Amino acid sequence: MIVLESKKFGAEVKKRLIDVGMKQIELAGKLGVSESYISEVLSGKRKAPEMRRRILSVIGEVKT
Repeated sequence: MIVLESKKFGAEVKKRLIDVGMKQIELAGKLGVSESYISEVLSGKRKAPEMRRRILSVIGEVKT
């Protein structure tokens, strides 16, 4: 389970993306943002709590 406020959020999301066979650019496309923005959120450069929620909603919907 990925914890929204975890300092490891980015690493956990990246692992989940690998598990479901999705790339960051595909995630960005589903969210309507740039890949660089997703990268900044996952690296912790941007807090973006609402985007974190949106990321979780997308990767949670993907069936493995």
